[in-house]
Amino acid sequence: MESHGKESRNTSRQTAKGQSTNAILSAATRVLSHHGYAGTTISRVSEAAGVSRGLLHYHFKNKEEMLAQVLQVNMEKSVELVDTALSSSDSPEHFADGLVSAIRSLITGNPDYVNLFLEGLATARYSDAVRRKLGDLYTSFRESLKGSLKRMERNALISPGIPPPTALAALITGMLDGIGIQLATVSDLEKSEEI
Repeated sequence: MESHGKESRNTSRQTAKGQSTNAILSAATRVLSHHGYAGTTISRVSEAAGVSRGLLHYHFKNKEEMLAQVLQVNMEKSVELVDTALSSSDSPEHFADGLVSAIRSLITGNPDYVNLFLEGLATARYSDAVRRKLGDLYTSFRESLKGSLKRMERNALISPGIPPPTALAALITGMLDGIGIQLATVSDLEKSEEI
């Protein structure tokens, strides 16, 4: 009986910790997106999350670690969205439409995404933790694209090997980055059907 009660308390603590981590990450996302990395402080995030500075430090040892975690959550969503959109591609046109739909959904469903991505790129120049996290996330995104491209190649939906899926995944990722920068700097670009 006593061990069952102990397990229940441990589960409750883990649930509470997960909820406070999610509240902090949500607040950190808003603060980072609106104030940038330089304007984000532990005080601002703890106030936005409604938690003490001590609790914030319990979850993240510093601001860099917090940004890295926010980037991870946001990039994992994008990888999942792209995976879902591309998993059933049955033609190059369907692949392109799925990719465009996934990116449009990501940007309209999460307007902070592009700003956070740009903050991550800027911060990666001087933060090893953010650079490593961003590098891992880029690798994951490219691998996801590469997997879809290889599947299409096996199913004879695209020509094999020219360019190889690894190169094509890197090219598509670079194009998406360029579009992301434009979306962050050109007003209402995300509303353009042509783009």
